[in-house]
Amino acid sequence: MTAQIVLERAADVGVSVFLEDGRVAFEGSDDAVNAMLSELRRYRTPIIQYLESASAKTAVQWIVKTSDRGTVKVTCSPPHTQAEIIAAVPDALFARPWQGDIDASNKLARKE
Repeated sequence: MTAQIVLERAADVGVSVFLEDGRVAFEGSDDAVNAMLSELRRYRTPIIQYLESASAKTAVQWIVKTSDRGTVKVTCSPPHTQAEIIAAVPDALFARPWQGDIDASNKLARKE
């Protein structure tokens, strides 16, 4: 399992994971946090590395998971960092750069 998968799983259950003073911190309901706690601890180092590298990246398109468990695509110009996108999208829990296009039916189509 990768740090990105753990973070997406956390977002799926309503847990927001972020770095605070170089340490992993999280917010969510007690039940949701308790459900994810062992995975968050087990993958602490890869999560820190992922969040540090993600926070330094900028992108024009992002996929954002929100607290209502919806997923939205955000396009911005100029490119923004993950932290900027999470701050700008209400109820954002997790964001990752999008590497895809919109297909003819207006659905997200991932580039391989």
